Amino acid sequence: MTKTLIQALSTGRTGTNFLSQAFVDQGYNAYHENVYVGEPIAAVHAYTNYLGDLWKQDPQAYYQLRDNFSGPFVRSVLNEMRVVPARRPWEQRKNWLANRLHHMRLKRTNEVLINLGNHMSLAPPLIDRSLAEVGVYIKYIILFRNPLRTIHALYKVEEEHAYRHRPQRFFTGNGYMAAAQIWKHYYACFLDLRDKLGAERFALLELEAFNADATHREGIFDFLGLALDSARLERFIEGTMRAPIRQSKTPSVRNSDLYKDLDFSFDDQQMDEIAQAIEPVASQLGIDLAKSLIEYRTFHREEKQSLMSA
Repeated sequence: MTKTLIQALSTGRTGTNFLSQAFVDQGYNAYHENVYVGEPIAAVHAYTNYLGDLWKQDPQAYYQLRDNFSGPFVRSVLNEMRVVPARRPWEQRKNWLANRLHHMRLKRTNEVLINLGNHMSLAPPLIDRSLAEVGVYIKYIILFRNPLRTIHALYKVEEEHAYRHRPQRFFTGNGYMAAAQIWKHYYACFLDLRDKLGAERFALLELEAFNADATHREGIFDFLGLALDSARLERFIEGTMRAPIRQSKTPSVRNSDLYKDLDFSFDDQQMDEIAQAIEPVASQLGIDLAKSLIEYRTFHREEKQSLMSA
């Protein structure tokens, strides 16, 4: 089997922790974060911000750029593919013996590495060339969820720090519309990457569809060339969805930034303003914005209080 990196492209705050654990539960070597071993994360943020600004200002220069920024990431990927890490996700679960036997049957391979972290999401042209030179094939997942939820999370978590980890040319100002602009520019960049690097290597993964639609899940695994234990994945999703939403900044596969401000939600005027700003890109992703608005409104007005105490 050809060594393959499966790289997710996202803004973050899109369910990356949940998905990484879902893949680990299936027996694959998947990471939410911490694949990268190299420069301090602040330096990575600074450079990827530069890459985003370069794409926005001069796309041709962005795609033609040659430098060694991807070197530490490539070395980390190759190291992961040489040795299967002694990670034991079943140890935190009940019925650990059954889980261990399941993973033994899968004969976990180091030929495939799944990186759900978003730190390298603006660097595909660099990592693409570097990994091709050492014989590693890359498949990309453009990962997204309800854009209102993602923009909500970006706004509540990052606005107080003036979105310092985001490319400056991706937004203006410092309010909720800045978060909407950030979302729009990231996904416009990802769609452009798909056009330039080869659409056959890209798949769209919508988190809500992945959780609710077995056909969507099967399509993703087929695209990735990975075996799928459908019943096991269904149990994992159902178990996660029954868990309460986290109320503090703690490790959890139950993705939520509500702990920042439980009572906040966008009002109807703000939602309409956001929808108007992101509609062209959302349409290209196949997102039904009218449905997204209804889902967001229903969650905040009818569901979230009960989920906090589930």
